[in-house]
Amino acid sequence: MRSVERGRPRAGAPGFTTLESLVALLLIVAVVVLTGRVIVTTLTLVGRGANDELGARLRSQATAWTQGVVEYTRKLGFPALVAECPTVPCSIPLPAGAGSRYAQAPALPLGFQCGVVRLADWDGAGGRDPSTLRLVTVEIFTNCPGGSPGGPPFLIAHTGMAARVPGP
Repeated sequence: MRSVERGRPRAGAPGFTTLESLVALLLIVAVVVLTGRVIVTTLTLVGRGANDELGARLRSQATAWTQGVVEYTRKLGFPALVAECPTVPCSIPLPAGAGSRYAQAPALPLGFQCGVVRLADWDGAGGRDPSTLRLVTVEIFTNCPGGSPGGPPFLIAHTGMAARVPGP
C-alpha cells in the first residue's frame, strides 16, 4: 500500500482544495461588490425619481388647470369673452378680481402663483373681424412677484373661439 503524504488528500477524496476555496471566495467577493454598486446606483436613481415625480405632478396639475380654464372660457361663451375683452389683444390675470367674469374660474393648483388668459385675433396680423374669431391662450406661472407673471410660463395652452354666425 501506498502511504498518504501529510496535508495532501488522496486522489478521489471528497472535499475542496485550497485553490478551489480561494477561487470560490474571490467570486463571492466580486458578486457582493457588484451587487453593492447596483444597489447604490438604484438608490441614487430613486432619489432622482422623487424630483422627477414632483415635476411630473406639477406638469399634470398645470395641464389640468389650463384645460379647466379653457373649458371655463368656453362655458362663458363668446359674448362674455368679448364683453370681458372688447379690444384685442388683452390679458386677464388669474386669480381674477371679484368684478371679473373669471372670478369663478378654477383655482390655481398648489405650487403656482398666478395665471393669465390672453386674447388676440386669430393670426396676430389683424384685418379680420375681431368680433367673430379669437385666439385664447392660457398661461400658468410658478413665479409671480407682486402678482405679475415673472419669467417664462410653466405651461401654455391655446384654443380658438368663434362667434356663432347665423346660418342661412
